[in-house]
Amino acid sequence: MKKTLALQINLFLAVIGGSITLWVLLNEPSETQAAILWSFSLPRLLILLAIALVLLSSVFLFLRSLRGGFWTSRIGEALWDSFMGKRLAVLLIVLFLALYFSLFMTDQKLGSLASYRARLYPLLVWLEALVIQFLTTIFVLRARETGFFHAHKEIFSKTLLVFALLGLLVLFIAVSKVGLRPDVVYWQEAGVPLLIEQVLLAWGIGVGFYVLNIKTQFETWSSRFRFLGRRYLDLSICILIWVIAFSSWTIYPLKPSYTSLEPRAPNFQSYPFGDALIFDINAQYYLIGRPIPNDFWQKPFYSFFLAVLHMVAGQNYDLVICLQVSIFALIPVLAYLLAKTINNRPVGLVMAFLLIFREINAFTLSNVIQVSHSRILMSDVFSMGLMVTLTYMLIIWLKNPESHRMLPMAVGGILGLLVLTRGHALLLFPFILLASAIVFLSMRKWRSMFAGILLLTVGLSIPLGVWMWRSVRWTGEFALQDPVSPYTVQIARLYSPTPLEEPMRLPGESDKAYYTRIRSQPFDFLKKQPVEVMRFVSAHYAHNMIYSFVYLPASLYVEGAVQYVKRLPFWKNWEGFLPNETKGLLIVNLLILALGFSALWEKSRHLLWVPLLMGMGYNLSVSVGRLSGWRLIMPADWITLIFYSAGLMQSVFILRSILRCKEELLGKADMPRGNFAEVLQKAKSLSWQWSLLMISLSFFFASLGLTFGHRLFPIHYPEKSSQEIVQDYKHLSSRQNWSLTIEDLQGFLSQNEAVALYGRGLYPSYLPEKGGELNYFYLAFAPRSYKRLVFQLIGPEEIGVVLPLISPPSKFPNAAEVLVFGCRVKNEYTSSLPGYIDALAVVVKTEPPLLYLRATLQSIECPFSDFGGAKR
Repeated sequence: MKKTLALQINLFLAVIGGSITLWVLLNEPSETQAAILWSFSLPRLLILLAIALVLLSSVFLFLRSLRGGFWTSRIGEALWDSFMGKRLAVLLIVLFLALYFSLFMTDQKLGSLASYRARLYPLLVWLEALVIQFLTTIFVLRARETGFFHAHKEIFSKTLLVFALLGLLVLFIAVSKVGLRPDVVYWQEAGVPLLIEQVLLAWGIGVGFYVLNIKTQFETWSSRFRFLGRRYLDLSICILIWVIAFSSWTIYPLKPSYTSLEPRAPNFQSYPFGDALIFDINAQYYLIGRPIPNDFWQKPFYSFFLAVLHMVAGQNYDLVICLQVSIFALIPVLAYLLAKTINNRPVGLVMAFLLIFREINAFTLSNVIQVSHSRILMSDVFSMGLMVTLTYMLIIWLKNPESHRMLPMAVGGILGLLVLTRGHALLLFPFILLASAIVFLSMRKWRSMFAGILLLTVGLSIPLGVWMWRSVRWTGEFALQDPVSPYTVQIARLYSPTPLEEPMRLPGESDKAYYTRIRSQPFDFLKKQPVEVMRFVSAHYAHNMIYSFVYLPASLYVEGAVQYVKRLPFWKNWEGFLPNETKGLLIVNLLILALGFSALWEKSRHLLWVPLLMGMGYNLSVSVGRLSGWRLIMPADWITLIFYSAGLMQSVFILRSILRCKEELLGKADMPRGNFAEVLQKAKSLSWQWSLLMISLSFFFASLGLTFGHRLFPIHYPEKSSQEIVQDYKHLSSRQNWSLTIEDLQGFLSQNEAVALYGRGLYPSYLPEKGGELNYFYLAFAPRSYKRLVFQLIGPEEIGVVLPLISPPSKFPNAAEVLVFGCRVKNEYTSSLPGYIDALAVVVKTEPPLLYLRATLQSIECPFSDFGGAKR
């Protein structure tokens, strides 16, 4: 009776929708030029006849179903067999996707087909509605026939519970506005989004791998491809993921941005700028025998990583970027292994490709929104890689602690390296301990828990211990960074009643006394204003939590990434408003996450707390620093994709379970169990003593390279007086016919503001009129009203240099040794930052040496009167 009612409802709705569609098409303007009958063209007549035929068939079936014995008739039996078979459902799913793309693809993507879509729009909507209602009916009827809901009520009850909790959280945020109402500082916008077509494609890749039914057909498949075999399936998948990630990330065209400047004469390379320039200069100093600063503001371990890349690639920045991308392309590989370990291979594939697509979107959105990606010299993707590695190794250890007794030391060591990249990550340590305790307590393994936590602590102490040893030698204080540090000023500034202002110095206060005083300011402010601290920390934490979710697809439209971010509100001072289409997808995404949570619980139980707590811990560590948004949470916002990918694939397992017409435990179906990790486990293992020694030495030498490795390079550019630099100029000019004489140079240097400097010239760029980038640390690159050569000088002093030139220099290799003569110009924005050198002459020590003299020089008195002097 119920199946008859379901059929009648579907037929009735089909007739209503078809009648409306027919009426709309009949009333559309006729094609008089192509008309063959009743002012209708042949294609239109065929469409109208097809709709009429469907309507007549629906009416006939509806009337026939009113009679008794409908389901025993030939038509009824054929219809029921179709409902209970797989082919109709699969056909309808394919048709649903085809119609979806036809309806929601933007005109820009459809191109010349957009006009056809506009004419057929009513028909496409009706067909999509028909597909949805019949698919729903088929699934409901099949589920009832097989007792599906009763058999799997446990996983559905967990999904509904998690969905309800997530819904309550969303409701609380919507009402309270916590995380939506902005704080006064560092309230950043959303990160790089994923588009719905990318999610569908990644989902399709996971489904395709699953549909291959490798579990039952793998033996036949492997007999044809014996070079892979059962054991090396994961290795083959990892290689394929890496190749796709590396090739797509390097080939994809990239627009110049603030952190990766436009290639310009004389070398036409994309040099770093902004924060990226800070880290690369640290690496350049390392290679001339100077240590990386003992300051978390400088991202020490990432700066060391760049120094290693420069050791291999030299000063070829295209090659440096290529090497960096080749390493960062391992992140989707590690994500695949992580998701596979905690769930299964299809989930790992979905997650890996989502990460690949998101990185491509970051390239597309350069200069559209704030982005950080693998082809700029920033620490965000690097930190993300460390977080993925840390989480993966933590899961491997906790999944089978008896087989990986030394692995917690490696987990601690990686955490130490992450702390040396981003200091706030130290707050992850208690969350790692909590996740470990939850898993071990569930297994009732007290002794293993304490042994593992001890090894984890030892592993953490190795890189941090070497780092702090240097601090003690330099400053006499046992600390993670130099007490006299901009990072100290930053934290003190944020934990104050005036977070936008730098703490004031007392009259006559020394640097050491100043920094010692302001170091205690955050704790004093916390004691005096605990409610205020709780307010802004919770606001930033909720903001980070929201933006770890909203990068999931929020629009049904199939459009480009640029259109997407310009149309949706998350990148425009968003305070909680949601378009109607986004509200619907919000519910869908929450449901997918809830389903993924339930799937992970069924598969791995307490292990799901590992990524969950890692995400919570990292978000808190950022929020304590009064920071939130895009690249600040990029190292951890990928954790959402673990649950999202699991939920997507769980929906496929549900669909498969319905279509198979048999009861089975959802999410347990997986691919062959042979994998690369098991091959490694079966290999002859080293004794625990050797494992302990190798892990300890690995992190010891990594930290030793960071802290003292610069001593392996000869110290370049010791202090020189102006007279010594003039003597260098005299020696070089003796073989050249240069117009700037020694007497003129000595007369110029007799002025108070005139300076003679030498060192290594980095990032030489010939800038056009009004071209350039403004950064208060690097004023040499600021826009000016004249053409000029600019570069950053490192050596005894780091400062920018500006040399007006009519035409680009013929030759100026990056990192060439230079002599600079010019006038020192103060920083007009703040006295605490260096200004730049308004150059009279620059000598580049090539073979032969080259002299670049200030264009149209009128006098050699500081400040120069030509080109507006020191004015921009």
